[in-house]
Parts: sequence; structure tokens; C-alpha cells
Amino acid sequence: MSENVFRIGLFAGLIALFFLAGCITDRADPVPTFDPVQNGSILPPQNSADSPLPSESSNGGGSSSTVGTDVPPANSAEVIPSGSMAIFFRAYLSDVERRLPGTTIRWESSSKGVVRYVPVTNGFEVMDTTTSTSYSESTIYPLTMDNRLFIVTRRSTDTALRELNPKTGDTLHSISFDSINFTVVNDLVFFRDRIQNDFRGDRSAGGAIMVQSLNGGSATELLAYGDPDNAGELYTAGQALVSVTRDFSDNTSNATITRSVRRHDLATGRVSQVLFEGLPDGTFISGSDALYQLVQDGRLFQVNRIPLNGPATAVLEVELEEGERGLSLDEVNGQLVLIAYDSDFKVKNVFFHSLATNETTEIPAQDFAGTRVQEFQALELP
Repeated sequence: MSENVFRIGLFAGLIALFFLAGCITDRADPVPTFDPVQNGSILPPQNSADSPLPSESSNGGGSSSTVGTDVPPANSAEVIPSGSMAIFFRAYLSDVERRLPGTTIRWESSSKGVVRYVPVTNGFEVMDTTTSTSYSESTIYPLTMDNRLFIVTRRSTDTALRELNPKTGDTLHSISFDSINFTVVNDLVFFRDRIQNDFRGDRSAGGAIMVQSLNGGSATELLAYGDPDNAGELYTAGQALVSVTRDFSDNTSNATITRSVRRHDLATGRVSQVLFEGLPDGTFISGSDALYQLVQDGRLFQVNRIPLNGPATAVLEVELEEGERGLSLDEVNGQLVLIAYDSDFKVKNVFFHSLATNETTEIPAQDFAGTRVQEFQALELP
């Protein structure tokens, strides 16, 4: 995408598809859009540890060891301006080896890791790593909540969650739990305990909604397995815990999937309010002030804002350019961060969109262009 591809126009053609059951309303201002192009698109799952991580070499590349130097890199904490936007992504380190002239931790090219990219300095930094073995597959990915950085490392369903200082990489908190569906609200981690089955395949334990403090201590059960309020995927919207459930229409001849969004009480886990019903299916993203959603129709993507109060609105429409296959999204303090990538999941373009001004800015990708980035998170550095 280039600067001349932006235009402002009313969103009309996709109203019937995206505005199901009147849940998403038009904004008073026109929805910003990108110009039509020739290529289609595929939306990968966002923030899913089970999604494949593409690599130029089998099993993450070779086994040669690369060691960081003692010389502070250009993007070290001492030189990065406060308030700079940072993008965190998971990668096989062999794929980004040439972009890491000097880092503050040891790493090997055969490892997977979370890498930080700072556009203002065009600098890369390894934040954390993990290595799989023949008997234990491991994955790692970043998670940002309320402008805080978390590193998630998982072996099977055993999840280790570490909060890092996003600028220095220092560990602030560290806990572990047995779950693949969780979210962080303030200093509390809400998760659904792993379901365990007996030899007949019947559930024998697990499946409850639990809460655990980042400051330590044991997890406490909030909602038992089978409780009607214990359903859906967990997300964070502002300082609230929300769940998104999948609903099916009764019309079996033309079955459709819609979504409902429910707010939960932080102390009990109980549903305190059903915020929306009949939302279109799509990818949901935790946000600093609301829940966000990315809905795809061919090469068109629509970003919806789903607040805790007031109507849900369409805030942006994106149409991919030729050579772009998909789009990923995050939200940071009222600013959307969008990355368009090609069929090999290599970065094509990076954009920041202000929800306050409706202005979209193309960010020069520099060395970030061509990097394999399927999943990413962003925040503003302290």
C-alpha cells in the first residue's frame, strides 16, 4: 500500500454482510477505506499458539550458535525515545539472524523467540527464546495488555506467563498454569483449566474458570465446568473481563454463525451483562478501551470497535493491494496497528490508524519489510 491508496468513503456495499441483527452501527463520520486492488486475502488466526509458524528452513534452521555482543545495540533502552511504538512478533531466529547485529541475551539460530522491532530506530532485539526437543514441542509468542508486555511459552497445555519490561527485557512477574485460553486484567490472570479425560475419553476433571494473581499464590476456581456462565473465549476490554461465545442459527438450511459478547464480574466470574448478540463471525482482539474485531470478505477487511458502553461501530475498512494476502491487527491506546503480509507471511506494509482523528499513516518498514510475521502485538514503550 502507498500513500495514494487512501480514500475516504461511506461504507455501503458490505452492510448486509457485516451489520448482522443491527448490532454494528454506522459512525457519524465516514468509515475510512483503502482503494480496491486485485489480490485476495486469507486471515490467519491471531494470537493462537496452535497456528503454524512459517520458516525458511525446516524446524527453525540450523544449529549454529549466535551470541549477543556487549556493545549496546542501536535500539537499546538507552537510545529508544519514550513513547516509541514497538512491534513484538514470534519467529524462528534463523529467519531474522541477519537483522540482529547485537542483542542483550544469548540465542541460537535453531531457537524460536519473541523479537521486538522499533520503527523509529529500525532496530531489532530478541526478548525471549525457547527450543523444542524431539520429545517436547515448545512454542512462544508475545501478548500485550494495557500497554504491558507478556511472553507466553507453552509445552502442550502447560503455559508459562512472564511479564517483561518492554524496554529493558527485565522480568517483572512470572507464573504458570495449565490452560490454552486465558487473558490478563490488571494483575489477575483468568483462564479455563485444561480438561482431562479418562481412558474412555470422558471428562474426568478440569474445564473450570480460574483466577490467579501475577504476584503469586494459588489459582482459585470461579466457575465450575458446565456452569452456563462458563462459556466462550476470554478477552480483555479496558479493565473488564469479557467472553465471546459462538451462536448458531436455528435455520439449518442456511446456518450462520454469529457471536455474543458478555461482561463478567471480576470477583465471581459471573456474567454481569450481555453486551452484544448477533455480531458477525470474525477474529477478536483485546483492546485498551474496547474489544476489537477483524471481519474478512475476500480481499476486504473491516475493523469493528465493540465497547463496554454504547453501540458497536465499524471504524475502518481495508482492501489489500496486489501481492498482499492477509492482514493482522492490534490496538494500542486508541491507535490501530495493521500489518499487511504476502503469501509467505512476509511483511509488506505497516500502518498506524488514529481512532481519534481517522488519520492513517504508512510507516516505512525498512528492514522490517520481508520479515516473516504471522502473529504480532504492539505497545508504546515507556
